[in-house]
Amino acid sequence: MTNFVEDRHSSDFWHNSDNLHKAAWLWAIFEAERGWHFIDEYLYLKAKKRELTAYDVQVFANFYSVSRTISLHPKEKSARIKKEKMGKLYNGIATLLNKMPEEAPALSIHNELQKIIRQFVGDKSTRTFCAKLVWFFDPDGWMMHDSLSRLGLKMLNNRLSTNKIKDDFQVCFAETFSLQNIQTIEDAIQEAGLQYQFPRRVIDKYLFLIGSSDIEAGSPWICWLNWQIDKKLAQHEPLGINLAFENLAALPHPSI
Repeated sequence: MTNFVEDRHSSDFWHNSDNLHKAAWLWAIFEAERGWHFIDEYLYLKAKKRELTAYDVQVFANFYSVSRTISLHPKEKSARIKKEKMGKLYNGIATLLNKMPEEAPALSIHNELQKIIRQFVGDKSTRTFCAKLVWFFDPDGWMMHDSLSRLGLKMLNNRLSTNKIKDDFQVCFAETFSLQNIQTIEDAIQEAGLQYQFPRRVIDKYLFLIGSSDIEAGSPWICWLNWQIDKKLAQHEPLGINLAFENLAALPHPSI
């Protein structure tokens, strides 16, 4: 078994494509947990209790950088009127989502969300906004996605067409990742000593990483991962992190 905790300090370690592949997945695990404590947990609990407010929706839109995808159409020149209309939109979204029954399928929530947003933005695509927001209502069965994670999925499964991924991401995801893959991620989270329960969010982070940056030695994400590992070692045995690192080899990865 690779001694990741010790070997990661060697420059030669990061010039091995297998090591980079496993490290990218480990980065995704730590990054998903970081995002959970930063804002995801708050939004998830508000969604679960059906207590979202217009302000919560606005915070989501700003934090996830999707506010630009719901710009008003036609454009509103008056700043005051624009603010009022956006307030109505955010409030309408919160009201709709809070009325959704607990058993409502994620796809139904997604479709209803698109309908109300299009009343304000016209025919502009709301794909990314809706896909990300719906995840908070079904994190165990729904995949959030954006243009970068869609590109990442294409890199993993070149048999899928770009249009198919864009139009039917959930099906394309299921064709690429197995239940065993998801179990592998759950096991790695536990082995690394983290308290996190949503492996699909880890996959989203990984797809974002490979779709947005080069998986190569010297990448900034490696420095951040090493910093996270150093912090974790102060409270967790290195054996678990090494085991998690090794088992992540079973997950899909592009050619590096």
